[in-house]
Formats: sequence, C-alpha cells, structure tokens
Amino acid sequence: MKRQSILVLAIVVLMASGTSRADMIIQLGSWDLSESFSITAPTTYSHSESDSVPFSLFDPSLGHLTSVEYKRISGVANTRVYAHNISQQEGYFDYHYNVVGYVSRTPLSGEILWFSSSGGFGGGSPFPDPLQDWTLVGGGGIDSEGSYTQYYSGSELDQFIGVGTFDLAPRIDVSFSVTNISPNIEAIFEANYAFAYEISYVYEPTVVPVPSAVILGSIGITFTGWLLRRRKML
Repeated sequence: MKRQSILVLAIVVLMASGTSRADMIIQLGSWDLSESFSITAPTTYSHSESDSVPFSLFDPSLGHLTSVEYKRISGVANTRVYAHNISQQEGYFDYHYNVVGYVSRTPLSGEILWFSSSGGFGGGSPFPDPLQDWTLVGGGGIDSEGSYTQYYSGSELDQFIGVGTFDLAPRIDVSFSVTNISPNIEAIFEANYAFAYEISYVYEPTVVPVPSAVILGSIGITFTGWLLRRRKML
C-alpha cells in the first residue's frame, strides 16, 4: 500500500512539472470618420474611405495558437441632416442615405460587416417647425453600436501565423441621394462614426519545466527507486 502511494506521489510531481496554462495576446486599433457637405440642388453623393491598421502575425515560438478573436468594441454612430428655409410653403425636400461599414481583412480573405444604417426624409407643404430657421429633418442624437466578436479556429488559424504583419482595414461607404429640393432650401449632411476594435490570440505556451520542478521530479524518482530496492533487500 505504501509502495503504491509513493509511486502515485512521484507521478503527480512529474505531471506538475509539465503543467501549462492558456495565454492571450491582445492588439488594439480604432477608427473615426467625420464628414459633412452642403446640399443646394438635387444631387447624388458617394464616398468611400478606408484605413489600415497593421497587426502582427502570431509568433509560433510563443506556443501553440488555439483560437483568434476579432472584436468590435462599442462605439458611436451619428448621422444628422439639417435643412434651411423649409418653412416656405413652396419648399420641398426629399432625400435618403445609406452608410455601411466593413472591416476588410488584408491579406486575409473576406470582409466583416461592421455596421449598417440608413434613413430618409420627404417633406412638402407645409413643413414642420415653420418658425425654426434650421430644422433637423433626419438622424439626430448619438446611437451606440454594440460589440461584435468573430472567432477563428482549426485550419482558419493558418492565416494568422507567420512572420510580419497583416492589415485589419476598416472601410466605410457613404451614399446620399437628394431627389427633390426647392431652390430656396439648403441642407447640411453630417456623419460621424467612431469605433475601437481588437485582435486576440489565444494560445498554449510551450511547456518549459522550471528548474525547481525538474529537481522535485528527479528527487521523487530517486527516492521511489531507493525504497523499492530497500524493500527487495529486506
């Protein structure tokens, strides 16, 4: 019975010397787009803007990569349209807009939908708020965009492993169309989108036994062998 207990003790010591834990590397990026333009006639406006944030490829010497997480941290989305002189009886203002954001993973393939918002306004005679010079006719306030996480595992992890960097490039596409506007009406379109995002590498570090654990394991084996030999001699 004592012999079994000693053998179990030696095995536990050896197992403890090789124990590892999962670890994580986090890299952060951010995006902020602000723009505005004036409208004085029927028009179609489109604008696309992108940014490039380099993220380091996972270094295999750190251990074994088990998963990768892309997370968009909550940000703000703000779109406003103001119109001027719409209190005139002959005035008419009709517009619609669409704002879509993507994250282009370069040179990784594919895109991640970041956010999407759209809206519009159509007003004829009479307009609302006739005593107000500039009238907010669309949007208004600041809307929070919730967090979003995408996970990668298995063979998908190969695209994150190597030497160098890859780009997690945000892109935003804005389209705005005014189909009707009276000559005495002016309008201003304002947009602001701001987000933060991160890449997380979750991995198992390479097991490197610490000296104290190696010594304890050696002592356990030596002591167990000595006791077994002594029992045979007895």
